[in-house]
Amino acid sequence: MFEEEWHLHQHQQQEIESAAGASPSQTTETIVPRPAASEVAATAQTAAPAVDEDLGVGAVTVNSDTLAVGIGSVASLRASAMSTKDDQPSTPTQKPAATGRSRDEDGNNPPPSGRQNSVDQNDVREDSSSPTHGKYGIVSGPGSEDQLWELAEDNVAPRFPYGAGFSLEVLHASVDMNADVAHVVTSPYLKEPPPTGLPLESFELKVIYEAGRTGFEEAKDFPIVPNTVIAGRYQILQYLDSAAFSRAVKCLDLKHKHEVCIKIIRNSKDFFDQSLDEIKLLQWINAQGNADDHCVLQLYDFFYFKEHIFIVCELLRDNLYEFSKYNREQEAEFYFTLARVQHIARQVLTGLAFIHDMNLMHCDLKPENILIKSYSRCEIRVIDFGSSCFTTDNLSSYIQSRCYRAPEVVLGCHYDGRIDVWSVGCILPELLTGTVMFHNKTVSGMLARIAGVCGPFPERMLHEGRHSCRFVTKHGVFYETKESTGEIEYHFPATSSLDQLDLGSNDPLFRDFIRKALTVDHTLRPTAKELLDHPFLKHDYGAVYSPPPAKKSKGGSASPI
Repeated sequence: MFEEEWHLHQHQQQEIESAAGASPSQTTETIVPRPAASEVAATAQTAAPAVDEDLGVGAVTVNSDTLAVGIGSVASLRASAMSTKDDQPSTPTQKPAATGRSRDEDGNNPPPSGRQNSVDQNDVREDSSSPTHGKYGIVSGPGSEDQLWELAEDNVAPRFPYGAGFSLEVLHASVDMNADVAHVVTSPYLKEPPPTGLPLESFELKVIYEAGRTGFEEAKDFPIVPNTVIAGRYQILQYLDSAAFSRAVKCLDLKHKHEVCIKIIRNSKDFFDQSLDEIKLLQWINAQGNADDHCVLQLYDFFYFKEHIFIVCELLRDNLYEFSKYNREQEAEFYFTLARVQHIARQVLTGLAFIHDMNLMHCDLKPENILIKSYSRCEIRVIDFGSSCFTTDNLSSYIQSRCYRAPEVVLGCHYDGRIDVWSVGCILPELLTGTVMFHNKTVSGMLARIAGVCGPFPERMLHEGRHSCRFVTKHGVFYETKESTGEIEYHFPATSSLDQLDLGSNDPLFRDFIRKALTVDHTLRPTAKELLDHPFLKHDYGAVYSPPPAKKSKGGSASPI
């Protein structure tokens, strides 16, 4: 299936390139070359227009004179937006320098520094390289309340002949925002109640306590002190990381004489309940097959001690976000070659296919939740099933971290494990470019950017979404209501094709793989199991094994770690 579709797409691309005077061979480079930091700085100083850091599109904001309910100089506005478009792929945003860290081939890992996970895992990722609101691959301007709509009780909704997220050219040429809108009867997805009468199951939670002692602990947070022993068995070696939900420490299991990672859940009723869900799911996942074979986290132990839940699992290395940042700033050799990205994709999809066969969705796949098991062999594990849910659960629209959230989740459509496939499509280009693919400030702005990259949202999807009226006007324009002023703001895509985006590689198989994973219509998006058969994962891009890389010296040359 994928081979035929890919060859058809390649033929169409070659026809387009021939008409434009380009040779098809120009699109067969494997990795987009990265300029040196000095070149990046020089480019930034000499660039006259404000340029989108991901798309090379000028940062343009529509004013009330150029967008008056679809009337005015919309064509000239679009021309000004595209006039600053660079012919070459844009340079990825440079991340701030990471603090010094080192690693051996597969040895001990120093504690992560700097970034911690937010209490709200669904928040937009923010860092010091975040662009301003005008530079998210969208064109924005004032809107009108008379363009909004609500779903009627009889499920009557506007027709969307052009879908949603069309360009300014389509608006100017085909859409009369003053015209009456045709309405049709729709069938929006309404939350289904979870199944009842399911068999009851249970698991035992060990409660470990000190004999002859009662009462609350003196401190709410469990004290992390090196060389102290947790529950008479786990000796604390090193503090690793923290989040609002938990803290992680590296320990020595005194019983089995091997190192483990212990997740100490914070003392809160909500976190306590969520941790029980995570334990339940990890137990069940591990019981269905070998964790290593399916690239998921291995659970060793769990217990309650001193008012905290402790989850003991295998000790892994950096997450992909932290390591990518460190690799770009501290190591002389770029780690995420196309061969390694392919290997990572195969492992992640293997893990997803495994849990999807159990009717389980991960629901929070992102670089922070993919950890490295071996740098040299490029082995990873999918972790953090605390937000996971079954396809039969009462499906929520508030799942997934925003930059990796599938559009069907936002609109309130029915969804399944393919929301995780969407996240994979967002993650892989980020590993190659160092830039978040759908960086955004608001959800509606992100939807407009998605439409610009992946194509307009189809009418069927808008009619299925029970939340469509929150983001789409009756004429199919993405909008938001500003909290501070209550004003309506429209968002239009500033680009029209995934082919215009810097994905970090011009390899046609890779780009087609991402195109499939980022299919906007979730009913047409391949499953994880289907995507494992894509030609990109079968092509030989070379070896993934590597010895420990050299570290950058102060003068810029390589030095061994």
